[in-house]
Amino acid sequence: MRSHDYLGRRLDVRENVKFFGGQLPRWVHENFPHSVCAMAIEVKKFFMNEWTGELDSTQHHAIEQALAGAAAAVGDALEKI
Repeated sequence: MRSHDYLGRRLDVRENVKFFGGQLPRWVHENFPHSVCAMAIEVKKFFMNEWTGELDSTQHHAIEQALAGAAAAVGDALEKI
């Protein structure tokens, strides 16, 4: 996702930043350890106004494309395992 062209700029992408939560991926890995890969991804809500809930559809679509590209790359990597 670091290399994704997000509306002419780059996203601030970090790995292994500690945040509280992750119960769903933990549960998935415990219950389906050999058939599912679940990842917790935190996205800052810069694509919407958090106070009014108004969505910036251009930014929302761009982050959707970035996440889809990342998911495809993870799928490709998993197929090689």
